[in-house]
Amino acid sequence: FDIHSAGIDTVIFNAEGGINHTLQAVSQTHFSGADEGGNEDETAAFTVLEQPVIKIYQSANSHWNIRAESGRISPIPTMPTPPASECDDGEIEAGNETATEMETETAERHQTILSGKVKVDGFDRFNQPMALTTEVLVLNPQRQTLITDAEVSLSTADIEQTATGMYAHLECDTLRFKNDVRGGYEPVDTTNGQPVTWRAIGGSVLRTEGQTRIMEMNDAVEITQGDMRIDGDSARLEYDGAGGALQNMVVLGSPVRYRQRTADGDRQASGSGDTLELYDDPNAAGTLMTLTGNAVLRSPDTNLRCAALIYALDTGLLREAVGPCTGIVSSGEEDSAAAEDGPAAPPATEDRP
Repeated sequence: FDIHSAGIDTVIFNAEGGINHTLQAVSQTHFSGADEGGNEDETAAFTVLEQPVIKIYQSANSHWNIRAESGRISPIPTMPTPPASECDDGEIEAGNETATEMETETAERHQTILSGKVKVDGFDRFNQPMALTTEVLVLNPQRQTLITDAEVSLSTADIEQTATGMYAHLECDTLRFKNDVRGGYEPVDTTNGQPVTWRAIGGSVLRTEGQTRIMEMNDAVEITQGDMRIDGDSARLEYDGAGGALQNMVVLGSPVRYRQRTADGDRQASGSGDTLELYDDPNAAGTLMTLTGNAVLRSPDTNLRCAALIYALDTGLLREAVGPCTGIVSSGEEDSAAAEDGPAAPPATEDRP
């Protein structure tokens, strides 16, 4: 090495003169890029950090604190070329980015590779706490991006998730997990519904749209809530950003499949379709499920195939059937046959005699 310093406390400014990030460390050791002949190669130089602490600033406030056992600062041989807007998702797809396989923009910027008990703490745009933990993390503090190919854990006030690999853009409040996603949602306020768990072979994306927090996942998705299970190809869960309540769930599949014990707990209902959507009943307490496209519903009182079906999960009653339909809808001992290719099957509802 050519330089060694103890007790590092550095402030790095952005082009506008504001604080971009700060760096503190127990010590730093710089190694020049000189070869045996004394020729300097700046791209080969690097700095080793002991117990680094990095604070990322947004709007003049420290929003993210990053800690690790060690770090290494070195020039970036390759960097992602940002889209026209840094927060545009069009140029970056989950599962395709790594620390080295990216388009070159400049060799003058530096990246920090953090190792050993890496933890990222901060607040999202709804001022909700969020934490990430992993063993290796590549940080670009100027871009406020984080990359890892290692296992990573996410923790928020109401979401816990693990995955392998991640690309995060802190300023855009977007986290892209690469594969082997396993997680769950447990509302802080129990009146916001039951906990939901999920898993997917493919990746997931946690991002925001307006006042909504969105979790998207793909490839062999499995979602459970209580005794209900849904299997599909991809899913989208929408939460209230500030309050955390789960507002809507859409699952796509070929087909998507659903099963759940009925309200009495003794029997089972099941169904399938091209699309499944869960949402709060706008007219009463409870949750409605809409199956669309080759919709099939089987329950103790119903065996029906339609273009679309709306089913009340809490009462186990069919709310609406959009034809053409085939099958049987019954209520108690009274049976009603759905007309072959008819416009709709008569729904069984709470008001039906």
